[in-house]
Amino acid sequence: MNQARSRPRGQSEPSFRFVRFTLATTLAVFVLATLALVGAFATNARSDLLAHSTTYARLLVRNLNYRIHNEFILPIRAEGQRIHPEADWGQFQWLDDVVRHAIYGHEIYKLKIWNPDGVIVYSTDATIIGGTEKDDRELREALAGRAAARIETEPEVGLRPQADSPIHDVVEIYLPVHRLEHDPEHPAELVETDQLYGVIEIYFGVGALLRRIRHSQMIALVVSVGIMGGAYLAVYLVVRRGERRLADEVRQRLRMQDRLREAEEVANLGMLTAGIAHEVRTPLGVVRSIAQTLATGDLSPERRRAMLDACVEEVDRLGLLVNRFLEFASPHAPELTPCDLNEEVRAVVDAAGASLKDLQIEFRLSLADDLPLVPCESRLFQQVVTNLVFNAAQAYEGAPGEVGVTTSYEKDAARGPVVRLSVEDRGCGISAEDLDRVFRPFHTTKTKGTGLGLAIAKKIVEMFGGTISVESRPGAGATFTVDCPVAGAPPDRSAET
Repeated sequence: MNQARSRPRGQSEPSFRFVRFTLATTLAVFVLATLALVGAFATNARSDLLAHSTTYARLLVRNLNYRIHNEFILPIRAEGQRIHPEADWGQFQWLDDVVRHAIYGHEIYKLKIWNPDGVIVYSTDATIIGGTEKDDRELREALAGRAAARIETEPEVGLRPQADSPIHDVVEIYLPVHRLEHDPEHPAELVETDQLYGVIEIYFGVGALLRRIRHSQMIALVVSVGIMGGAYLAVYLVVRRGERRLADEVRQRLRMQDRLREAEEVANLGMLTAGIAHEVRTPLGVVRSIAQTLATGDLSPERRRAMLDACVEEVDRLGLLVNRFLEFASPHAPELTPCDLNEEVRAVVDAAGASLKDLQIEFRLSLADDLPLVPCESRLFQQVVTNLVFNAAQAYEGAPGEVGVTTSYEKDAARGPVVRLSVEDRGCGISAEDLDRVFRPFHTTKTKGTGLGLAIAKKIVEMFGGTISVESRPGAGATFTVDCPVAGAPPDRSAET
């Protein structure tokens, strides 16, 4: 008995695998898109932070420039002194007081003033006064008259915060400062000239703001991934549930198919047994009847001889039936060798020609030239051709007729190149009801025969890797077609076209 088949554990239907793959791909794309959006948001946020900080710093530096001019530069000049706070401690303290009063209340953690030569002349960190930064790109831009800014996650050594909290992120803004002079038209007003006075570098503490931005980014990322992950999990659970239900249905269907197959095998076995019983019962009945008649002893020698011949004929029929059944039930494995199909057909015609001529049956051969070789065993293939030829001859039911045998090379769309054998008759034909059962063992519509010839032919052809089929209409004859695979490359027919 066939065992019930089921899909191996861990495997799923292709449709469900596609759904799960699509879900996983969608989740991955969504996560990557979310990361890209969060990254773009972070970049825009940093750009906006730099822009707003620069605008704010411009206002602060402008105010600081005016205060330094009024509260430091003018008084120093009024005393006739040279301005050099980097060398004069008194001027440094004076300038430091002005600067610290100007930036008081602002989130400024450090401030530097650079002269046009790139030397620090003032800083809230007095230890770095007189230093230079030749590789500072933003400083070079500011000395060229352009504002520059950057965000530093790790502030440079020497930063002295004015707040108690530690500093992790700062915005460094470099703004060019120009010399102030009184407006000739409005002497009470000061205006900036084109003369570069130096650069003011301001450090704004933005750690808290950046932390809020990063926190918002993380929340957006977690929420987005959480929503998508939850949706994926929900759909995945639904798919898994459907997959299990479908697997159960498939297993039930396979079990049902196995039961149907078992029932069909039992039915076929019953039909086979009934066919054997029917075929054996008839000759046994004849032999029994002859034996009973012979037992009376009231027979002439001629009559007794005729009855004994009939008994031998029925016993031979039983032997033929047993041999045919053994061929059908236990065929030996064929030894496949490349064979010429035309040669096999000619051998059958030569062997069966005399017998068919007695039946008033003529052969009509149409054998294609240069056919490729086919894989088969010569004796078994000749048996197939013989069975088909005699089956065609019996279709005339004793009347004169013609059996056509054709070979050709065909290119089948489904199986590729094949060598085709066709056996055709114009006899009584096969009814639609019998057409589906023509290759079934012991099925026959003739008064003579075992009903095993076509079944054996089909089994042999399939052992060779070929196929056999039939086309027929009642009263219009029948055509049996055998397609054999090619043992070698098909011949080059370009010269024929």
